[in-house]
Amino acid sequence: MADIDLSYRKGSQIVVMCPNDSGTRAPRARYALSTVENRHADKPKRNVPSYRCSVCFTPSFPVFVLGLSSDRERGSSRRRSPSICDRLENVSLRRYHTRMSLSSRFKNTSSKTPHLRRLSATKMSSPTRKRVIDLSHPLAQTGLSYCAGHPTFTSEPVLSLARDGSNVSRLTLGSHTGTHLDAPVHFFEGAATISDVDLSSLVGPAVVVDVRKDLKEFHGTITWGDIASRGGELNSEVALLLCTGWSQYWGKEEYMKSPHLSQEAAQRILERGVRVVGIDVFSIDGDHVVEGSGETHAVHRLLLGNGVLIVENLTNVEALLDGSAYSVSLLPLNLGGCDGSPIRAVAWRV
Repeated sequence: MADIDLSYRKGSQIVVMCPNDSGTRAPRARYALSTVENRHADKPKRNVPSYRCSVCFTPSFPVFVLGLSSDRERGSSRRRSPSICDRLENVSLRRYHTRMSLSSRFKNTSSKTPHLRRLSATKMSSPTRKRVIDLSHPLAQTGLSYCAGHPTFTSEPVLSLARDGSNVSRLTLGSHTGTHLDAPVHFFEGAATISDVDLSSLVGPAVVVDVRKDLKEFHGTITWGDIASRGGELNSEVALLLCTGWSQYWGKEEYMKSPHLSQEAAQRILERGVRVVGIDVFSIDGDHVVEGSGETHAVHRLLLGNGVLIVENLTNVEALLDGSAYSVSLLPLNLGGCDGSPIRAVAWRV
């Protein structure tokens, strides 16, 4: 029986690791467990240490033997320190025997030895995972750009695994490609850049407002009346996310006919101290033009001019409308001096 690893965890729990070979998994497991269980079969029951034993299979695991001695060491009277960890390749457990109590000799040694800490991290059960909801559009080579003059996303290989030993790609994209964050310098010369923003404002609780019901037509307007019912929850510690449902048109001509936030609503949001506003359309201003002035980015200027960050091109915001409390992460790349950045926006239930 080859390549079986008897590794000790904290206290008296034992993990037996076997390389993953479907043809020999069962025999390896039986051999490994019987080796451990029969180690003290000839001792009085009161002297048998108490332990639990488990089996873990790995695709390819170098054999670690803790506190065991080889055949030629059996005659030695020197006791091996339990903190010693021998890294051995392709060695059979038959050649080794234990020279110390399984429960007492290895107790509390992991705090003293880094290699034991690594082994003690081996878990037999799956770790607890939080459900993370992706709020970002995937970047793909579609030639898609919803704003005139903005670069489209491209990706091309420059190194290959076969030729160069690794795969490496060259990316081309704009600072406002896909799901992205606008920094104040986007519209104000000399203002804060993406590397200047306060990251704490981009990770934390979110207030998600459903504004879909009044946006059945193209080029609709989001008013304060659509948000007022949640106005009491708005403050400097939350990110406001507006769900228009418009991400369903991503990649289609209709996406450019999106709704926009009114200046009045933006002013009310600003008065409540909100520091981040996110929306699932290409621009929080849409293609709206302010009558009389011809201004096309009035809301951008109002919010960014007062230090409120804007996230655009969100998607899947509808998943956050189940009445649960959510936190979000809207972190940008650390692009020194840049006016914006693509982000991987995610949310999780709290």
